[in-house]
Amino acid sequence: MTPLGTVLFIAGFSKVLCICDRNNGPVGEPECVRLNGYNGKQWATCLTDDYIQSNSFGTIKCEDRQTKYCYYQCMVELHGMNDGLVTQDCSCNELTKHNISIQTDLPSWCLSPSLDDCRWIGECLQKRYRCTGYLGKSDAMEFTQKVCQAYSFHYQRFSLEGGKWLNGVRKCLQSKLVPFLRPWMKATCNTINLRALQSQYQCLNVPGIGLPSICNTTSEDLWSLFWTLHEIMEDNAINYYSLFNLLTAILSCEKHMYKPDTLELMKYQVNQKRFFSNKFEPTEYDKYDISKKVTKFISREMKWQETGISCYAFVEGLPVQTMTNNVIWNVSIIITSKSKYDFNDKNLFPKTYQKR
Repeated sequence: MTPLGTVLFIAGFSKVLCICDRNNGPVGEPECVRLNGYNGKQWATCLTDDYIQSNSFGTIKCEDRQTKYCYYQCMVELHGMNDGLVTQDCSCNELTKHNISIQTDLPSWCLSPSLDDCRWIGECLQKRYRCTGYLGKSDAMEFTQKVCQAYSFHYQRFSLEGGKWLNGVRKCLQSKLVPFLRPWMKATCNTINLRALQSQYQCLNVPGIGLPSICNTTSEDLWSLFWTLHEIMEDNAINYYSLFNLLTAILSCEKHMYKPDTLELMKYQVNQKRFFSNKFEPTEYDKYDISKKVTKFISREMKWQETGISCYAFVEGLPVQTMTNNVIWNVSIIITSKSKYDFNDKNLFPKTYQKR
């Protein structure tokens, strides 16, 4: 794969009626194009230069620096690939070109957002897909929205580098979902959840070129974000995975490991009875379920809720199936005081940082 350049080349189109006016757009107008370096036709969308630069963190721009609008190819927007095989989700032909319809019930800014605030999820993506209800709810959207709001509501409480990192993370998480508003995208709530979950670790580690990585931020910033999100997010499997992705990213940096003065790690072995003799192959939901049960039991016994203690349990490694078909899980629990890290806790000791 060729590294992404600093210019979005629109001159590579062959036999295309370019209806993307450099000054007037319109935003969201699709075109089926063949570009140099790719082995097939792909969709391209008329978008603002501002959005293209924001989406690519400044690595891609319209070729003509005097233009306001230009085409942005699907393979770059969706997969970050500047050449090579055109994947099925970006591929098009003359037949598919005439079988798509432009979404007209969304404001134009939804299709080419700045992502400088937290409106896009609620006013654009959820309006298009309406992922609500027990089974249809796209909970990965909730994580993206809560991360965005954590920056909007508490940015002054993060360090300078931490604020830059978190601002990049919120933009990165949202930008990964913007392509779902393209007219050729046929997505479901599960599809959106999957892409949101898959993009979390990447966005959390290095949200963009020129931005601080997660290892360049302070432990105070990261644990504050983790526990603030933990306390306000609904308890369900997808949010559990999202928080686990954040935890995994934090612990990938040695300096952010558990701090004995403010965080305590407890380890348990849990013997789960089974009534079936077949081989047990745990799912991600099984891990969430056992973690939730352990947390609920120990928290109640230790009266953590009443004493202002937050806890998060997670499974380490694979469970072991015994000769009697029971399953032994290794479960770890991190505990801390809410007043130490949760920004929404009224007893949190105020933090002050230098002015930006």
